[in-house]
Amino acid sequence: MNRHETDLMKYWFSLIQEPSYQRKQLLVLLAGSIEALYHMDETDLRKIFADRISDYVIDDMIKSRDKTLLEEKVGKLKEAGIRMLYPELPEYPDKLKAIPDPPFVLFTRGNEDLSKLTDNMSIAIVGARKTDAYGSEMSYFFARELSFEGITVISGLAAGVDGRAHAGCIEAGGKTIAVLGCGVDIPYPRSNTSLYFDIIDKGLIISEFPPGTAPLAWRFPVRNRIISGLSDGILVVEARAKSGSLITADAGLEQGKTIFALPGRAYDVNAAGTNNLIKQGAICVTEPADIIRELKNDITYEPTAAKSIKENAISTLSDDEIKLFKLLNLDPVYIDDLIARSGFDITKTISALYTLEKKGLIHQVRQGWYITGDFTQGVLY
Repeated sequence: MNRHETDLMKYWFSLIQEPSYQRKQLLVLLAGSIEALYHMDETDLRKIFADRISDYVIDDMIKSRDKTLLEEKVGKLKEAGIRMLYPELPEYPDKLKAIPDPPFVLFTRGNEDLSKLTDNMSIAIVGARKTDAYGSEMSYFFARELSFEGITVISGLAAGVDGRAHAGCIEAGGKTIAVLGCGVDIPYPRSNTSLYFDIIDKGLIISEFPPGTAPLAWRFPVRNRIISGLSDGILVVEARAKSGSLITADAGLEQGKTIFALPGRAYDVNAAGTNNLIKQGAICVTEPADIIRELKNDITYEPTAAKSIKENAISTLSDDEIKLFKLLNLDPVYIDDLIARSGFDITKTISALYTLEKKGLIHQVRQGWYITGDFTQGVLY
């Protein structure tokens, strides 16, 4: 059987709307292979699977194996720059082959090779969708610093922590992978549409769901095993006591991955999940180097590239800019308070803030409110 015929059958199998890997695996086990399942006649399909899967699923399996329609859909994949991978291909990542439930089919969109991206050391960064300034900036910071060290950052493109992790990686010129709970042709959520196209340009969008698949709620927990499976370790930045991010951590534990957690304030609802992970044995991290030391098994590791970039940026600051920089931390400060505390007039303050923001050392979290974007200032000063 040639590659094209295999592509058609794999694509057809991806269209089967069974919500669990185990149910689809049962189809293959009972039929013998995806090829045998594809060629099975309607009588045998209904005889073998009548008591195991719904009639409407069997109806869809029969209807969707129209070869003309499959030819058209597979042809459109190539036109859209979407590639299809499955375990028999060398491009399918070894890290996914090693998990208990590897995707039967993966769709990818972007300018990178998935297996090459994941041959590198990789880290999944996940957390709350409704995050605060602390979670947002720490996600960005950790992703940026780890990217400076050549580590691939993996997340789910969700609002909050996921999106900030992707953005921090891209800002550092690193490589990032977004694993979607919908088709790779659907930017979701809409608030991250611009980021979605940045990742296509500078990283990779992937999904086990065929193009056009809607982002239904049940599909997101399913995709979390792929996020963890592609990674060497998982960093949970912020998570409530019951959070989808904890599903990713649980999947990682089952896959033998190292779990990292960023500590949060006691009784902060966004930190309940991460603090509980630490209680249960996850590695508590307070700086990106903690992750690299653990993954590389090198307690002497010290950051080089990221530290050099930051020190170079800080070394170019004027005395006024340094004074203003030292007034900022993770608690947002309003520009009027900065003027009062620095003794600068409004023109000098705005000029210094503009320079600091342009160098990536601070961020404006909302109009007129600023926080630090660099977490080494306490060490460097």
